Amino acid sequence: MIKDFKPKFNIQHANQPDKETSNMDYNEDDISERVEESKRLDELYRLERHNLRRGLDNFRNQRNHFLAISTEMGTSRSYISSAPLSWFADVHFASDLEVFREYHDERGKSVDINEETLGLLSQRTPDWSRQLPMAVYLSVRRHRKFPAVLLVAYQKWVFDPDSDEWAMDKRALQDSVTRRSLDSENLIIDFNHSKTQFYALDGQHRLMAVKGLRDMLDGNLTRKKKNGEIVGGKSITIEDIRQFSGEDVPENEFRSGLNSIMEEKIGVEIIPAVQMGETKEEAFARLRQIFVDVNQNAKPISKGELTLLDETEGFRIVSRQVMVLHGLFRSGRDGTLLVDTKNKQLSETSDKYTTLETIVEVSKRYLGQLDRFGEWEAEVGKIKGAGWLRPEDGELRAGREKLSAYFDSIMTLPSHREMIEGRKNARLLRGREKGCNDNVLFRPIAQEALAEAVGELEKNKKIALKEIIKKLGKKDDPNESYLRLTNPASPFFGVLCDPVDKKMRHQEKYKKLAKRMFIYLLGSEIKKDEKRERLRKDVFNSRRITDGTAEAGSRAIGYDGSQVEYGKFQLPLPW
Repeated sequence: MIKDFKPKFNIQHANQPDKETSNMDYNEDDISERVEESKRLDELYRLERHNLRRGLDNFRNQRNHFLAISTEMGTSRSYISSAPLSWFADVHFASDLEVFREYHDERGKSVDINEETLGLLSQRTPDWSRQLPMAVYLSVRRHRKFPAVLLVAYQKWVFDPDSDEWAMDKRALQDSVTRRSLDSENLIIDFNHSKTQFYALDGQHRLMAVKGLRDMLDGNLTRKKKNGEIVGGKSITIEDIRQFSGEDVPENEFRSGLNSIMEEKIGVEIIPAVQMGETKEEAFARLRQIFVDVNQNAKPISKGELTLLDETEGFRIVSRQVMVLHGLFRSGRDGTLLVDTKNKQLSETSDKYTTLETIVEVSKRYLGQLDRFGEWEAEVGKIKGAGWLRPEDGELRAGREKLSAYFDSIMTLPSHREMIEGRKNARLLRGREKGCNDNVLFRPIAQEALAEAVGELEKNKKIALKEIIKKLGKKDDPNESYLRLTNPASPFFGVLCDPVDKKMRHQEKYKKLAKRMFIYLLGSEIKKDEKRERLRKDVFNSRRITDGTAEAGSRAIGYDGSQVEYGKFQLPLPW
């Protein structure tokens, strides 16, 4: 072969004197023969590849056949391939197995799990409320992707104890699949599925979504409850999807595009319901164990990880970009990232300033109130769980600039300058122990409440961001108690921490109350008496230390630390 050929002559350096051709030690006939041999091998390989391609195309194009790769782990054999969504839509749910039909509940939607059915196959009941949003996801997401599904292959003889496929000792004489090996090592398989039924052992909700997309293409897709009951009212049609996508194309052309989705392919891994040599009981025990292993070993992605990866939701995209680019989130000493990208909350001793999930919430609560970015919050078709469409690059750039300007203003606060300049780290500014500032602004829940309040003040009261932060900065004094979370003099004492045990309050209702306090303190006096009275009552109740209602003469902790009755309790003066 040409790769083994080594020239017998030396190549001279340019500045060396020429030698006579007769002195060069090589054989021209030998070189010619080797070149010709190389050409013959190249042509042979080309023909082999051509014949292989034709042969594989012939197998692949047979009706009810597809090519697969065989795999084996432990005692389990499986076959990996891909299939069009239109084919996958005809796969059955595991609860549709013949052996389960007599155990269906009265709606016929799920299996009643009892001692007998549990002994056959343990199967989670599908959540049908997920069908519509997942089908919409398939119809609008350009970069749509479903992971491979795990299917069980059954043939009729499995449920026929008198079938010739069962030996006298009730052990299977073959696998419950029809396949033919195409190579000597049984790796490449011609898989014939004409007499086989498939059931989704893992991937039921993906199957549900594809069936839903087919329903929408056939007419409309209705919303369902978890148990499969149809919810009256809202359904999704192709025209709804077209209008939401904003594509200016005729409906028939848009429909054609959606129809083509059904010919896209999804990965499938197929395991035989029964393997050669198994009894039916042993086969079902194997399936049951595989089902448990697949579901128990799967680790759900955290919200922080999702934000790091998401390329569709605008708020997540700009939050991630701002996190890595803005100076507020980097240590002034060594450039360490001051953002926890995994957790929602921060511990008292964390050196991080905030969390990535909090930055996303700040983005939603601040940018989301501005007209230009409000549409980012709307999921496809305004259906919860349907996902988002990625904003245009220009919109993302504008959102990043606006969010960066917000954090530019936050950086001017005295406490934040201390952190950026390295005089104190976030742990000392947040902490409650001796020498720490206990600053509410270093709590994620307060950061979210402040962002929402600032957005509301900018939008409704037309107060400039610079003016709002200037007011806040006057109260951000480490020698004062205005922003010390657990000090009764702080307007957020009780609101964001329990007045008795001083534990943080993370519930949404307290976050909303903190937002209202920020609006009251930074936006000047509330003009409507009833609105101001409602805020006074809610703040009193948040600081209340005795049982009973506010009207019943209960007591709360006042701003001087003493106990005060409802009638004498007053809101602090606006800043």
